Amino acid sequence: MLSAVVDSTVLVSAFLSKQGAAAALLARAVSRAFTCFLAIDISEETQCALHYPHIRERYTYTDEEIEAYGGYLRGTFQVAIVGSVPLELHALREEEPAIPTCVSGPEEVSTETSRGPL
Repeated sequence: MLSAVVDSTVLVSAFLSKQGAAAALLARAVSRAFTCFLAIDISEETQCALHYPHIRERYTYTDEEIEAYGGYLRGTFQVAIVGSVPLELHALREEEPAIPTCVSGPEEVSTETSRGPL
């Protein structure tokens, strides 16, 4: 099964555009088409970004919806530990590569397989 670590850009886009590509990607993760990992820092960054004035000016949603979305994300997707490789990524077979995405912040989430970094 494919694995991915999603970044805040994807998560913000999914929140703002329920019919967009990012929302479709998360829906596929929910249906277990692939394993989706979420770093707690990225979840917090997503919630912070949704408070930005330039975003709030274009979209209508409440602070409660932002908090509920953060809870939904943390409750739905597997948590990736920043700075180490999640156990599930070690278990990937060679024909099942991970799909790396952008990682925000000074630390990195490693996405390595037995073949080395992706």
